[in-house]
Formats: sequence, structure tokens, C-alpha cells
Amino acid sequence: MVVSMAHYRLYLDESETRNASGSSFFVVGGVILNASSEVAVAQELNALKLSLWAGDQQATTHILHEKEITEANKSGRSNDPCYTIFRANGTVEKLYAGLSKLIKMHSITTMGVCVNSDELSRLYPGETNPKLTIALQMLLENYCHFLKHNTATGDICYESLQEPGNQPLRQRFYELEALGTMYYTPHFFQTHIGDIEFCGKNENLAGLQLADFIPNTMARSAAGMPPKHDSFKQTVLRQAYNGGVGLRDKYGFKVIPQRYSVP
Repeated sequence: MVVSMAHYRLYLDESETRNASGSSFFVVGGVILNASSEVAVAQELNALKLSLWAGDQQATTHILHEKEITEANKSGRSNDPCYTIFRANGTVEKLYAGLSKLIKMHSITTMGVCVNSDELSRLYPGETNPKLTIALQMLLENYCHFLKHNTATGDICYESLQEPGNQPLRQRFYELEALGTMYYTPHFFQTHIGDIEFCGKNENLAGLQLADFIPNTMARSAAGMPPKHDSFKQTVLRQAYNGGVGLRDKYGFKVIPQRYSVP
């Protein structure tokens, strides 16, 4: 008897944040959705949009984009008139509370890797690999672990960058597929991870919109900065993959390199 494997998709975005001392924290992160729940997640996200843009017939076509929302809330300005509703703090609160509820309701797993650029330079002087190369390898290794743990296969959907930005990512993915990661063989990688695709915000994908809010939340946490929304931050960190052994800081939200006291 052949048992069909579950199938997931990891939706990814990236963000870079600097704290008060100027230290840089670069994060690649997002959410893992079970293919069987994607329709329900999309419906729930549309319901949230309808409550935010009450009476707007185009509500479900609006894209939730954290950077634009933050800009509208802080400065009152936005390149897109649809974001003017977020000038009100209450609307922003309603958005983050709704996103937090959605993630918890569907038991959505979050995952991310943060590269502390200053610590990397301090602990590894010399010519190092690009931070995106480092973060992506660790992230996909943990994604492989997640898929193995759940007896599943999975794909990756990365928010499309302006070309040629996608090409280095695609190349790095193919290298990992061909050579494996630090711990996993190429065969294991290929058995569990299918392909990577690059999707634009205008495709209105629920997973990609959820992923948009993850990297900055993680980066601010790693940098010791106040979160944009505390309850949402707690949800994101609580839902981080723990490897089945309670180690969220290893498998779900990994900060590299770890901080050490150097004599």
C-alpha cells in the first residue's frame, strides 16, 4: 500500500534591520503552508481584508505589504491610496491581531535565519560568503528537517526581486540541490524539496503576504529592537519550527553566528 506524502510550500521574503548601534541584522524567513490548507488560509486572509477595507468592493484585491503599511502609519503618506486606512493606529492593530489569529488558527509554522553581519565580521575576519548565501543554506537545511519530520515533500516560493536579483538565489538553490547542505546529502535534499519559484506581490498569494510580515519581525527581535506589534511578534516566535525537540532557536529562528565573548 502506497501512502501519499503531505506537501508543503515555504513562502519566503527577506528584510534587513539596523539597531541603534548600527549593527545589521539580515533575515530570510517566512511561513510553511500545507497544500491542503492553502485555500482556507486564503479565505481567512480575504475575510480580514474585507474587515479592514469595509465597504470596498476591491478589498480582496489589495495586497498586504508591511513596508507600505508602516510608511502610511508613520508618515501618513503612501504610493497607493488603498494604504491610507493604516494612518489610524486602530487599523494597524486590527491587522496584526488578525494576522496573529490566522497563524494560530491554522497552526502555521514560521521559519527564518538571521545573519548578524557585525558578529560575522568579528568572528570570521576575511572574505566571507554573502549573507544571503549563508542564510539560504541554513534555512533550506532546516526546511529539509521539517519535511522529513512531517514525512512530506515541499516547494519554495520566494518573493520576486528585481532582476537580476532572482538569479543568484536560483543559482544557490541549484548548488544546494546538486551538492547538498552541511548535514544533508544531495539525494536527501532532492527527495524532499522540489523546486523554487519567484512570485510577485501582484499575484495576491496569501502565503507570500503572510511571509512579508515575518522577516522584519524576526530581525527586530534579534536586534533587540521594539516590535511593531508585540502580540504578533510573540505568535511568530512561538510558531517557529522546533525540530520536534523544542529547539526553536536552532530549527525555527536561527541567528548566526552565535554571540561569543572573545578575549
